[in-house]
Amino acid sequence: GTGKLKELCKLLPEENEMKKLLSFRGNLSTLPEADQFMVKLVKVPGYGERLKAMVLREEFFPAMEEVKNAVCVL
Repeated sequence: GTGKLKELCKLLPEENEMKKLLSFRGNLSTLPEADQFMVKLVKVPGYGERLKAMVLREEFFPAMEEVKNAVCVL
């Protein structure tokens, strides 16, 4: 759900962290699982925007239902 996606957005690496992750050339299996995930994540084109879009997609339709119900009440 959106909770997990929002938490993941909070954990996105800063620019300096991203550079370090992108420059990693060692064996991924030597890294902790979370670091392995981040190394793979930063290699996905537009990963930050994609995550934000996924959050929006999850929140959009429930929000529209609320608006629709509010309009019906009027």
